[in-house]
Amino acid sequence: MKFTKFLLLALALMVAAPMFAQSGVMKANIPFEFSVENHQMPSGSYIFKPLSPNTLLIQTEDGSTMQVTLTETVGGGNEYKAPVVIFEKDGEDYYLATAWFGNEDIGREFATSHGQARLQKVAINTFPSK
Repeated sequence: MKFTKFLLLALALMVAAPMFAQSGVMKANIPFEFSVENHQMPSGSYIFKPLSPNTLLIQTEDGSTMQVTLTETVGGGNEYKAPVVIFEKDGEDYYLATAWFGNEDIGREFATSHGQARLQKVAINTFPSK
């Protein structure tokens, strides 16, 4: 059953990816460990690459760590004309919250499960990948 679900997801990505043309591949140097969908990611240089309208690849530049994650589209990014990733901080823990690719007024929002009411926002400027 799990294999069938994986196969269907892979097929859906192969079909959707060519239809989704977004040039917004970006890089970011993240100086702290962070979580994305309950997966711990080490500090380092990352590549953020859209795979489909709702799927994003987050990968270290050396390829040692990667995560494919589902995202929601979020609007109102007029203040983020340059690429940026936003983290939420709870104590010493960082959670990837949103990614703005800078080329449109919408961004990608990540599911968070920490459920904390009082979080501090931390922005990391990024740069386009060449």
